[in-house]
This record gives sequence, C-alpha cells and structure tokens, in this order.
Amino acid sequence: MIDEARLRKATADVLLPHMGVAAEFVAEDAVEQLTSAKAYDKLPDEARLRVFFIGLAGLVDKTLSADNIRQQILKNYGGPR
Repeated sequence: MIDEARLRKATADVLLPHMGVAAEFVAEDAVEQLTSAKAYDKLPDEARLRVFFIGLAGLVDKTLSADNIRQQILKNYGGPR
C-alpha cells in the first residue's frame, strides 16, 4: 500500500531545490489529486504511482527533467510498504 505521507515528503524533498517553499504545496496537491482519483482504492500500487506522476507532471516547472524527478522521488520514497 502506498504511504501517502512518505510519498508527499519524498516529493517535497526532491522538488525543494528547484521550487523552494512551493515544493511542499506541489507535493500536497499531487497526493491530493492521486487520492481523489476515480477508483483509487481498486488500483494496484504501480498504477497509483503512475497516476501520481502524471498529476505531478502538470504541477511542476516544464524545464525540469520529469524522468530525473521521477527517479529521485522513487529512490527517496523507497516504494509502497
């Protein structure tokens, strides 16, 4: 199961150098979008993370490397527990 608090913190930590204090709000918004997604409870964790990153991509600066951001967040988050 995805630990939403850990995912939010990992995301904010990765985005902080790029976005400053806005990183926390962006991380919070991305997790909120994820948990409000239709059929969230029925999705496997891999699909939930996909939904999260798709939502996050719409919130971050387009000049940032989306793949690099995704890899760093997954590394810091450590995956579902």
